[in-house]
Amino acid sequence: MLGTSAAFRDWALANRPEFGLIYGTPIPHYAAPVGGPTTESSRQFGAVFARIYLGLLGTGRLRLADPATMSAALIAALQLAPFARHGEREVAGHLDWIMDGSSDFVQRQMNALGEEMILPA
Repeated sequence: MLGTSAAFRDWALANRPEFGLIYGTPIPHYAAPVGGPTTESSRQFGAVFARIYLGLLGTGRLRLADPATMSAALIAALQLAPFARHGEREVAGHLDWIMDGSSDFVQRQMNALGEEMILPA
């Protein structure tokens, strides 16, 4: 999972216009045609990570949060916005004012998230 996430980040940083086209701000009143290149690309991308997570889940290595330990407000927020959009901020240059080069920071965050989410083999 970490390798795939790092590869996606590397691609996004090297291909900012393409990333923005696929994952950027939606055009008001526009819906990409079902089965068109945009929706197909999005589906293919999601399938890569779905296979990884399902594989980890199938082997019992994916650590799942216990909903009993979460507040109702947190559960509702997660249901409304299941995917954080921090990657878009980095790719769009919105973190440049904070630090020069965010690679070390991002790598540390991905490693910590991996340790938190994935149980040892």
